[in-house]
Amino acid sequence: MISSIYKICLLFVNLLLYSTFLFSETSFPGINIFPSPVKLSMGGAGFLKASPSSFNLNPSVNKGKIFSASIIRYPASIISQNAGFIFPMKNNGFGGLSINYVSYGTFQGFDEDAQATGSFNSSDTRISAAHSKRLFKLPIMVGISSSIHLSNYNNHDIIFFTLNGGVHLKVDRYGTLMGMSINDLGKNISNIQIDLSPRIIYSVAKELKHLPLTFYMDIIPENKSSYAMYLGGEFAISDNFEFLLGTSTRKFDQNIEKDFFTSIIGSTGMGFGYDAKATIINYGVFMYGTGSLIHGIEIGISF
Repeated sequence: MISSIYKICLLFVNLLLYSTFLFSETSFPGINIFPSPVKLSMGGAGFLKASPSSFNLNPSVNKGKIFSASIIRYPASIISQNAGFIFPMKNNGFGGLSINYVSYGTFQGFDEDAQATGSFNSSDTRISAAHSKRLFKLPIMVGISSSIHLSNYNNHDIIFFTLNGGVHLKVDRYGTLMGMSINDLGKNISNIQIDLSPRIIYSVAKELKHLPLTFYMDIIPENKSSYAMYLGGEFAISDNFEFLLGTSTRKFDQNIEKDFFTSIIGSTGMGFGYDAKATIINYGVFMYGTGSLIHGIEIGISF
């Protein structure tokens, strides 16, 4: 057992060293959309918060037995539909399956002579499978997830795979989770060139003792001198209701100085959650720095 623990610890030390050479760059646009109203409500924070329909998280946090479905509406009639299921497995493990579909709408095509060629649809579909497991009797969870992406843009079909790996440590004494994940390690198998840039995410979740609040912080290095920071909070209003709020340093990149209110509130999300043990409902709104709004709702069942 000691030998196995040593090998696993050595693996994550190597991952940590490898991560110092990873910097987030502009990647395929369908990868980093909001997959759930919870992430949307916290402005992109919450990589250590489990969500059945979310692929954009640390895969080691999946737990419980939950099914959920959600719909998110973007500007320009873009719609994201998501569904997922987390279920227990043997030996202190959990599995997850999800499907995410984004419709960019119907467009009118034209040829080089500006003659109409008919309408066409554009969409992204992502099918994911995940597995997480407790590391022996240690307060450590490890997880991995893989996805196949199917994208259609007029007559162009794109197929590629991505892999996420993560680990987190639970410190019960301080009500704290500390995690690290490497997301979006990709392999393109289509004939069209696309950018697939892996990301390293450092995450912390902390339950405050004197406030009914769980605080989330996620840091994503972007280059050798800068990083993106996401901050979110989950406020327990009562036993069943919670208020979510979050923002990120993206607000500075997205600020177009349209007006004072948009500059302050831009790149910020907020929402409400209802958890009656068997029924879960989440609703969230996110405002871009341009003033454009996204809103989504999720309904889940806990078994």
